[in-house]
Amino acid sequence: MFEKGRCYRTINNHRSAISAYHKSVDGQKVGQHELVCQVLNACFNARPPQPKYAMMWDVDVVLTYICSLRCNSNLSDKQLTSKVSMLLALASAGRSSELRALDLRFMTMTDSSIIFELGRLTKSRRKGQKPIKLIFNSCQSDPLLCVVSVITSYVDRTKRWRSVLAQTQLLLSFVEPHKEVVPCTIAGWL
Repeated sequence: MFEKGRCYRTINNHRSAISAYHKSVDGQKVGQHELVCQVLNACFNARPPQPKYAMMWDVDVVLTYICSLRCNSNLSDKQLTSKVSMLLALASAGRSSELRALDLRFMTMTDSSIIFELGRLTKSRRKGQKPIKLIFNSCQSDPLLCVVSVITSYVDRTKRWRSVLAQTQLLLSFVEPHKEVVPCTIAGWL
């Protein structure tokens, strides 16, 4: 398989499948045999796994664009939704599934910050752990990039959408009927 250009993960998956159904060799499962482990280590070193996303985008370009949008009240629903999603992602370094978990029922506003407690389990949180708190502080130095003011504008703008379907998730679709969105939709906005 290695000679055919298969990557380490593919070869390792095959090893696991063979090990699950093959008889033991020298009293060990095939996948745990010393020679098999050595071959897999060699495959890993010769052709290490590549990151899923090899391209990185420049945050300065994104922030420059967000600043060019100007006042939140003049933005379309789509622009405001994209702006709040991007600023939430940048300020929290959170996954799109964590942004989806932001819920108005678990939001606390102070003079200079907004705090969300994630009530749902996320990919990075296990059962029994304390809920994650995401704290977004206001940015006095650049109001156009202030995540607190954008969240406030977004919540005000979406109040009429929420009253119809009684939705509490922060991020909603900007297309009617303005339902709650899934993580892959949020990822598309980013």
